[in-house]
Amino acid sequence: MEPSSVMACFKHHLNARGIPRHFTVQGIAKLNDALQVLVGELRSHVVVFGSDKVYTNKHGRTYDPGMIEPLNELGKYMNLMSLTNRLLGWNKRKKLNVFSSPATKNYGNISESDVNAINAEVLSVAGVLEGTEVVPDDDAYDDSDSSKA
Repeated sequence: MEPSSVMACFKHHLNARGIPRHFTVQGIAKLNDALQVLVGELRSHVVVFGSDKVYTNKHGRTYDPGMIEPLNELGKYMNLMSLTNRLLGWNKRKKLNVFSSPATKNYGNISESDVNAINAEVLSVAGVLEGTEVVPDDDAYDDSDSSKA
């Protein structure tokens, strides 16, 4: 299913006949299977601090620019801008400087505590999704209108 169709079913948007959309029983089963795949993907993207690029600056702070690539991979599943803002207090400019501007002095300044906070959030989201199951509405079995998504 397309993301827009999934959202329309969750929000029960009306179809062309004015009937609220909902998931079929088969669609719900596939959605629950997809949730478990997503859980596995999230858990496989837990980042390990300590690449060969680790350095300590003149102020004694240790950073690992090698975390940029694995965190960008995580960005396929989670919004990194929102994540870094909420967990680390980074604004948009700092996130861009750390992740995508090698000419800046902040490029790659990702500390072990930053990685630990992100990993904790990833595992927390995976834990919630693992215990989540989408169930049909009460009226999902009532009618067999094939025009519903």
